[in-house]
Amino acid sequence: MTAMLTEGAQLLSFDVKNIAYAYQVFPAILSVLLYAQMEKFFTRFSPKPIRIFFVPMMSLVITVPVTLLLLGPIGFTAGQGFSSIILAMFNTVGWVAVAILAAVLPFMVASGMHKAMVPYAVTTMGTLGKEALYLPASLAHNIAESGACFAVALRTKRQGTQINSHFGRDFSLFGITEPALYGVTLQNKRVLGSVMIGSFVGGIFIGLVGIQAFVLVGPGLASMSMFISDELPRNLMFAIIGAVISFIVAFIAAFVLGKDRTVEEKDKGPSCIC
Repeated sequence: MTAMLTEGAQLLSFDVKNIAYAYQVFPAILSVLLYAQMEKFFTRFSPKPIRIFFVPMMSLVITVPVTLLLLGPIGFTAGQGFSSIILAMFNTVGWVAVAILAAVLPFMVASGMHKAMVPYAVTTMGTLGKEALYLPASLAHNIAESGACFAVALRTKRQGTQINSHFGRDFSLFGITEPALYGVTLQNKRVLGSVMIGSFVGGIFIGLVGIQAFVLVGPGLASMSMFISDELPRNLMFAIIGAVISFIVAFIAAFVLGKDRTVEEKDKGPSCIC
């Protein structure tokens, strides 16, 4: 496939662009959206006896060429544009870009859009040996998730929510935010807001002091050595302070903002009138 693309492959008499889709999320999102629509369309007109194989086959027959010829390049361009906007902000007002990126990371991680930043981080780390935008912002977000989950664990009386919050707190503290995001944060808009506040405030401090990461790894308690540098002796100390700020601000915000009625009603479960 790679050799074919390099030599100039064609599909339906159209040239297929040689694009590296590794770490690209927008092409996948666009192709899945198209496939979903095609599946609905063919399900509507397909007889039941052949639906189980006819619908997926016809959906792929449409989705694959359209993705290769149109949606893939569009999604790739969108991903590149998104990264360029963040990098332009960082080059203009670095600390603002770090703070904003930290605040929106909950949405990016939940949707997979954070992968659009991975090529930049890999390239920067390989070229300069350090990175000052994505990884520092991720530190603020990861620790803010932990702080917010800790507050939820202390506030809630529901055992299931407590367990999810404790798991989310511990995993986020070590750089893995998915349990916190899907188990706690995205189910409660006030907790989500608290995480964004903690990430933003921590991101402001991290951006202002210019924290730099020297190892390409998920920021967390066990990987704080990624901020150790002989050139910047206070870099690790500033990273720890930024993490503490993110944790405390997110914890206080989640604890003060309190309950979300929608989530509370879901937690209570169906009522029974006897």
